[in-house]
Amino acid sequence: MGNITSKSYTKDVLSVLKIYWDQMQQALDGEKDVIMMQDNALVHKRRVPMAWLNENEFILMNWPPTSPDLNLIENIWAIIKHCIFHQAQRPTIVPQMQLAVEEEWVQLTQAEINCVKSTMLD
Repeated sequence: MGNITSKSYTKDVLSVLKIYWDQMQQALDGEKDVIMMQDNALVHKRRVPMAWLNENEFILMNWPPTSPDLNLIENIWAIIKHCIFHQAQRPTIVPQMQLAVEEEWVQLTQAEINCVKSTMLD
């Protein structure tokens, strides 16, 4: 798979995320804000995705450029990527990758998540 561009990030990631974002907003019924965390990868900070996030009223967490990786999900994604990378037949198109991520996600155990959590700073 090639490098992700700001346009593909917006189309393939953010537009899908919007579905879940709307569901979370509705479930909270305005009692709490849903705040999106994304790192400072260049693709996240480009004009196209930032404009899209603004237009869709996403609330973004201010993320310092040199912060340590204290986001649990980033470490979980690393496990998922590792598993997918070591599959006998790696995904080559977006639908295959989506399926592979979903399959690896449901195979994660609470013990694995707790292990990752225990390695993070207190």
